[in-house]
Amino acid sequence: MISALLRYVALALAGSTFAVLAYLYAAAGHPVAVALCLILTGACWEACSYVRRAAEQLQDLHHQARRRARAEMRSGVEPWASWCCAAGFVTRGRDHDSTVCAREQP
Repeated sequence: MISALLRYVALALAGSTFAVLAYLYAAAGHPVAVALCLILTGACWEACSYVRRAAEQLQDLHHQARRRARAEMRSGVEPWASWCCAAGFVTRGRDHDSTVCAREQP
């Protein structure tokens, strides 16, 4: 999968290229080509905006998950605690849906 930064740079470069082409076609007197290049410029820059927003949302999700994991580690809540049948028993070394619990070794 292509990284978001690479996609963003490629789209920004393509948009800038279309903007320069629009200027060159305008100087040469080709109005249809100018309109087409301006439409493509806008499309590329809108795609840049979409890539940036999607990357920010994904990064926010990762930060939230990391904060949640740190909070669980600080509170002492063990992720497998709900799988155990009684206090002092753990399911270490067993499947997560196992109904058989093992006594925790000191």
